[in-house]
Amino acid sequence: MNRKYLPFITMLSAGVIISIITFIEGYSIPNKIIALLLVMLVFYLIGLFCKETLDSFEKRNREAALKEGEVIQKTDKAENPDETKIS
Repeated sequence: MNRKYLPFITMLSAGVIISIITFIEGYSIPNKIIALLLVMLVFYLIGLFCKETLDSFEKRNREAALKEGEVIQKTDKAENPDETKIS
């Protein structure tokens, strides 16, 4: 699964939400900008952390599947030694 854009989507979604909230609450422009920048930075880091975590899980699963596949291949050859010796 492509998780390349996960941090950006998370950051921009939080930015839209905080923009709406600050508009409704009537914040001043400098306070809106500060709140927006802080929220976008925090949610970018959260998205990056989630992306890296999900990528590491996928890498572990892929490695486990490869190891499992190697074990299956070795047991198949060990069970049928005549099939491996084709001359």
